Amino acid sequence: MKKLKDVLAKKSLLEYSTEISIILASLGLLAFFKLTEKVIEGDTSGFDQRVLLWFHNSAGLSEPIGPAWLEVVMRDITALGGLLVLGLLTVAACGYLWLSQRHKLALFVALSIPAGSL
Repeated sequence: MKKLKDVLAKKSLLEYSTEISIILASLGLLAFFKLTEKVIEGDTSGFDQRVLLWFHNSAGLSEPIGPAWLEVVMRDITALGGLLVLGLLTVAACGYLWLSQRHKLALFVALSIPAGSL
């Protein structure tokens, strides 16, 4: 009977890619769930507060650090997740897919984006 050591020596790292991917994905999910648990329990509030204060002037907490344009840019990036931007991008993507004769995919996108926003 072959020893495990001999079998492992003959396999290349590429042959273990599926197992490595599953292990890494599992570890990532575990870390995410642990962090979620800590956030729900409120254990991260001290860290969150320190990070928020780090990005503001000590003289006035309503004034963030950095140039004025940075505040505008960050606000606009945050708005990209808004319903208006998402709706416009969905309509544009569906229109493109429809015009390129990919009707089923256009319908799928048109139905999945609103369903995912619920």
